Amino acid sequence: ITSYARVHSLAIGERVNLFLAACAGLAYAHRNGVLHRDLKPKNIIVGDTGAVKVIDFGVARLVRGGNGLPANDTATGELVGTLQAMSPEQVSATASEIGTPTDIYALGLILYELLANRRAYDCNSESLEAVIKRIQEFDPPALNTLVPGVSRDLSTIVATCLRKDPKERYQSAGDLAADLNRYLKGSPIRARDPSLVDSLRYWCKRNRLLMAGMSLLAGVLMASVVTITLFALRAEKSRVAAMKERNRVSGMLDFFLDAFRASSPELQGPDTQLRDVLEPAVKDAEVAFASDPRSLAEVQLTLGQTLRSLSALDAANVAVEAAERSMTAPNWPEDSQPEIATKVLLERAKLELVRGNYAGAQAVLAKGIRQAYAIDPRASLYADGLALEAGIYFQLGDLDEAEKVLRKSLALMEEAGDDGDDYSDRLIFLANILFSTRARFQEAEVVVERIVGLEEKRHGPEHPRVARALQQLARMYRVRVETAALVEPIIRQAAELIEKAYGPEHPATASAIAKLAQSLIRSNHLDEAKQLIERSLDIYEKHFGEQHDKTAAAIELLANWYAAGRDYAAALPLQERAVRILRQSGSDDRGTVQNSLITLGGYRAKLGDKSGAVTAYQEVWRVLEPMAVPDSKAAVDNIQSVVLLASLVEVLLEQGKYVEAEKYARQCLDIAENNFDDGHPIWRFRGRVPIVNVLLLTDRIDEARLIVTACRDVFRIADPEHPEWKRIRELEKRLQVADTALREPAL
Repeated sequence: ITSYARVHSLAIGERVNLFLAACAGLAYAHRNGVLHRDLKPKNIIVGDTGAVKVIDFGVARLVRGGNGLPANDTATGELVGTLQAMSPEQVSATASEIGTPTDIYALGLILYELLANRRAYDCNSESLEAVIKRIQEFDPPALNTLVPGVSRDLSTIVATCLRKDPKERYQSAGDLAADLNRYLKGSPIRARDPSLVDSLRYWCKRNRLLMAGMSLLAGVLMASVVTITLFALRAEKSRVAAMKERNRVSGMLDFFLDAFRASSPELQGPDTQLRDVLEPAVKDAEVAFASDPRSLAEVQLTLGQTLRSLSALDAANVAVEAAERSMTAPNWPEDSQPEIATKVLLERAKLELVRGNYAGAQAVLAKGIRQAYAIDPRASLYADGLALEAGIYFQLGDLDEAEKVLRKSLALMEEAGDDGDDYSDRLIFLANILFSTRARFQEAEVVVERIVGLEEKRHGPEHPRVARALQQLARMYRVRVETAALVEPIIRQAAELIEKAYGPEHPATASAIAKLAQSLIRSNHLDEAKQLIERSLDIYEKHFGEQHDKTAAAIELLANWYAAGRDYAAALPLQERAVRILRQSGSDDRGTVQNSLITLGGYRAKLGDKSGAVTAYQEVWRVLEPMAVPDSKAAVDNIQSVVLLASLVEVLLEQGKYVEAEKYARQCLDIAENNFDDGHPIWRFRGRVPIVNVLLLTDRIDEARLIVTACRDVFRIADPEHPEWKRIRELEKRLQVADTALREPAL
């Protein structure tokens, strides 16, 4: 058939009509239950009169009734047919997937060659393994980009025949012929190009190794493409407008995929970090989309979101500011969707939140939420704004308001039937509120168990999101005696799932094995823990460099490992290094910096450097003291204040500075009395311990006894088997010893 077309110099329409005759012959075979399985140009003969005949049914098989699958399957693993005419399922030897769509794939190859005068795949210059990989994973160039005169519709018909998934092709030769006839008549065809999400999914599948280092961009990009596509569908007023919108978004997708390719280790070297490629992409976008400010703003916003996820906050801010400028361009389309401007505001608020500028985040977010509500008070954008607002309330310590706003966001999602990944993420946030700051452990546990079920149902039991939910569940189980033994097996299972999904060198794997190492340190399995910590640190340094928060976290965990073995001399320089990295990458106001300084003070104290310990503690207290107001809603910062002040008082007492120690101990007591209700028995107790220690050392036994009694009364509401009861009993024993010593006459 291809030789006939060349010899007779047939036009495109004539070639399609010739091909339709072959479709008719194969359609007859399909209707009679016969699957050809080896269609190729030389098996379609054209006579002198132009009559077309399909021949060589030597490897044909009968088709089962109704489902298009062969009745006498070839054994799996056996390749049947001519390689250059084979479909992906044939070269995979997946017998269960070989059916009439397999013949459609072969017809697509024939039509491609008939129109382009070249094969879709070159099977002669590569190894068998390379050819099979090409057939399974790569698409041939689109015909309308290769052959002048081939329309997009005709190119789409051929591409539909060649889809990798048999279910996405025409299901019979008759269906293919019907669409070709529509094309010839100028009627709308039934075939459609792959969606933008499909295109991204296929590209990611072909580039699994490259994608291993880019899951953050992949996640943001996938979400952005989905959102942009929804906006496009909403805006479609005509086929012309729809095609224009599709081409616009396709250009954006191509830009991002080029960014993926540019960050390939093969091109940039093994030490390349994704942020090193994405930061200049902000400027590159200005050139690529100079005449299209709307697309430019969307690309810049997506780059900003990704850079924020990579903790490149300054670069992220540059990208978001660039997106804002793009929206003020003179050629900005008047009918452009307001969602873009609102999303920019929400991203600005996220950046301020990450930087610790809560007031700035609130101001920007308030405007974004108003705009989102005006667009649609039931839409996901408004729910997103509410979830972000809950995050700000959480950081400000207004836990009641955080829970209230977050539940409103969840309710909107439930009303819309949206129980996807964002819904699970917000449930995890709710569990954190209940667990970390409200001590409503059982409620939190129920929420996380529900999340595990949702993730398993949505993604299957081995998905990394299931692993993340399991990590949260382990956190809940750790506080209860009856479930504490389950923690390490759960964390280990989660780490194995994540490594299986992402590979051994991915940052997500580093995070998972670091969590396992923490659990192993608690159970005194130090040898395995150290191996995991060093591996985690190595991964972080390769992906993020030596001056990144995640690298600092791994270094701090290594210091913790040495401290667990009481080697504080080795722990101290590691902790100092972690603090330096954290301070270089952000404000001292961040909780991570404060926690690291508290730990640093503890190591100094263990090594006898009491003054150095006090200096570290007082640095943190200068940040926390203004927030330590008598407000029961300010539990987040107050928990940190209790930990800090307890450590500071302990060191001051060791130095014999009783007056200064009492000053800080009474501040700690005020926090315990005024900031923690019965929902926080642990912190009401721990906030009282420092003053008890001061009173016992200064022989004020009666006052100490009143506070210890109050500790016991407050903690009665907790589980009697809770480990905190051990601390109370130790405190009571010390009270008894001090009381006895005071009453006994001196020898």
